[in-house]
Amino acid sequence: MKASYSLAFRYSKAFVEFLSQNNKINALDSYIEILKTLDKKIQQDEEFSNLFKNPVISQKHVLNKTLEYLDKSGDEILSKFLSLIIENKRQELLANIIRHLRVHSLNMKRLVRVKLTTAKELSNETKDLIFETITKKTGRKISISYTLDESLIGGIQMEFDDKLFDYSVKGYLDSIIRDVSSRG
Repeated sequence: MKASYSLAFRYSKAFVEFLSQNNKINALDSYIEILKTLDKKIQQDEEFSNLFKNPVISQKHVLNKTLEYLDKSGDEILSKFLSLIIENKRQELLANIIRHLRVHSLNMKRLVRVKLTTAKELSNETKDLIFETITKKTGRKISISYTLDESLIGGIQMEFDDKLFDYSVKGYLDSIIRDVSSRG
């Protein structure tokens, strides 16, 4: 099954609600790191990945092996969440679940992470103006990372809250090509 973004959202929302009900919401970042470790293991270790796919192996055994690998066998919250993931064979959703959990964590902290990509180095005045504008528009604290990509030709790309705002020359040209191609 293809990883569903909306289904992953529902799993992440349920996990956050479960953490809140158990007064463990402050541990969200720790759980995100644990799930990232698990997702990486599943992606990189074929033998471990096959545990999840083999219908002969009991779900309880898969859960125990997973908790053993993570060294979290006593964590009841993680155990219940992973049990749900394993029971419903939703391990392919882990990357999207993690993405949603990160967004929720940032929202809790009233923090926005912005990735700003430009074709050339920006002046400090321009960086400050962008920082102030995003801060005013979002009403949250901002963490910006700057990268250079000369293939943009000119303009900027901003990525935050899982959205990409492409104001680059390359993006504009790509949109023209897509538009012309779709007309056939």
